[in-house]
Amino acid sequence: MSLSTKGAVRPQTESRFKAEKLVVVFADISGYAKVCAAIDETEIPHFLDRLYRAYSQRLQAAGVRVVKFMGDACLGVAPVERCSDVVDAVTALTKDIEAMEASMGLRFPLGTNVHIANVMTGNYEMNGSPVFDICGPGVNFTATMGNGPGIRLSEPVYRKLASNKRGVWHKQQQPTVYKYASRG
Repeated sequence: MSLSTKGAVRPQTESRFKAEKLVVVFADISGYAKVCAAIDETEIPHFLDRLYRAYSQRLQAAGVRVVKFMGDACLGVAPVERCSDVVDAVTALTKDIEAMEASMGLRFPLGTNVHIANVMTGNYEMNGSPVFDICGPGVNFTATMGNGPGIRLSEPVYRKLASNKRGVWHKQQQPTVYKYASRG
């Protein structure tokens, strides 16, 4: 093993990882613990299954590769050329989650962050099998752009939108993100 310039341990083998500029999507519902408290524990996996299907159907149709689910959250990536499609998909996904809320009589609004970043992609080894994942400061930034209900876009994502699609987004400060004006 050798150390890179930042001090990380790197095996002396060909890297399975590469740097890519991608749209990064982080989606998470608010109130997951309350949902779990309100339904029978045997229903929680069914709730997550329904949630994962909603995430997958909308995001994959927009070219997003779902990287992983983490509890009630979803992390995905898409080619930068699909940026506008991704924004449309997360907007539609918000409405899908609102319909799920109504059907269950519970409140668990969706929060989504969308950013364009340079990320490291590759297959990690887990028990001898490759598992695709992403990492890097851009992934961390996406996850921490904001939390709670609503859709937040980074400046690079906002700039990729056609002018006629920018009117519903309101600029926030530090860091600059654009939030979709959905419910009141």
